[in-house]
Amino acid sequence: MAELGGFRDAAAEQRYRTAYQAALREWPDYTSHTVPTSFGTTQYYRSGRPDGMPVVLLPGANSAAPSWASIVRLLGDHRPVIALDTIGDAGLSVQTRPVRNGAEYASWLAEVLDTLDLPLVHLVGLSYGGWLALNQAIHRPDALATVSAIEPARALAGLAPTALIRMVYVSLRDSDELRRRFLRWSGCGTEPATPLRELQIAGLRDYRKRATPMPQKLSDAQLAAIRVPTLVMLGGRSRLHNSKRANARARLHIPNVSTVGFPTASHALPSEFSAETARRLLAFMATHPG
Repeated sequence: MAELGGFRDAAAEQRYRTAYQAALREWPDYTSHTVPTSFGTTQYYRSGRPDGMPVVLLPGANSAAPSWASIVRLLGDHRPVIALDTIGDAGLSVQTRPVRNGAEYASWLAEVLDTLDLPLVHLVGLSYGGWLALNQAIHRPDALATVSAIEPARALAGLAPTALIRMVYVSLRDSDELRRRFLRWSGCGTEPATPLRELQIAGLRDYRKRATPMPQKLSDAQLAAIRVPTLVMLGGRSRLHNSKRANARARLHIPNVSTVGFPTASHALPSEFSAETARRLLAFMATHPG
């Protein structure tokens, strides 16, 4: 845990920044900011309406804030939107201290919300970000009006063995073609749009994660401790986990939960069903204004 997450070298950072800016051009009007925390500097973007309770977006692994381009405008037509680059993951946030466990990840996000003077937010996370969102509801729920976890594969059902094997294999081989194949496989044969695909490939290739915990399957007791109104959205064709099992565990153990299944969606649910994803999120937030 001594070494911190960061880019492999200066050339890798430049390649990544090029892919990052190309993906960010898909966003509507936004402003770019950084905020200091005890774990490092966090990059974030503001978009959408100036008034109302904000939506805070946590990206999937290796994707960063620009990956939300497909739904940020749809959400921003109704609410302020703030999208973060997760500390210790690919993006423009700069890690300066190890994140040793889920409680410390929750402390990082609580620091961000407190520094931005956001006493109450709607927190939305995709995949790895979905684990972080549920983790926040367990450890530091005070600033959360709602939590929405989209395809939180590790959190509810754990990774499917085939997915784990493929992820390890890709990580051991320095091949952009293998990285593209993995994205195509996880999308059930469909690759992400070019800017997002290249951003995810750059994240896998150019950034080394260190000094951050591997997301773990949440225990029954941890799920039962979540008191924040929670929405879980799952892709019926997801290859990263068993979505039926994830749905069953969420409904059995999270006290105030709603679940929504998209039978034909893969793990890339927000990109495949952007309008419906945004509609479901906004309706859930309206039902639980905080």
